[in-house]
Amino acid sequence: MKTDGPYVIEHGDVWFREGPRTALSTGLRHVCDGSGELAIAYAGDVMLHMGSARSVDAWFKKKGAQYMLIEDSDPVEIVRFPVCDETVAEMNRMTANPNRVSILLDTLTKIGEARPDLLNRPPSF
Repeated sequence: MKTDGPYVIEHGDVWFREGPRTALSTGLRHVCDGSGELAIAYAGDVMLHMGSARSVDAWFKKKGAQYMLIEDSDPVEIVRFPVCDETVAEMNRMTANPNRVSILLDTLTKIGEARPDLLNRPPSF
């Protein structure tokens, strides 16, 4: 599946397109292995951070807890999901429209229903 956006799958891994391909650079930054997990952190209907599950966990340890200190803020939620064409396409849609976080769980549920093979993957820790 061809995805439009900065997140791409090449050679089984997820990459983020930072710039154009040149003679000296692919223009890509490695996000995670194909056997790894992607994640999105959000509070209420506000998307806070996304990328590999490891990078989102590191972001939360560094900055995410600050959101929870705000008295009227929603708790920070982190959703982890496997790498596949459909989830990478959703990451690209989230990049283009962060307001999609309000339907993220429904979207991931639909992907899981269409791709039950994803549920058999062991989690990456």
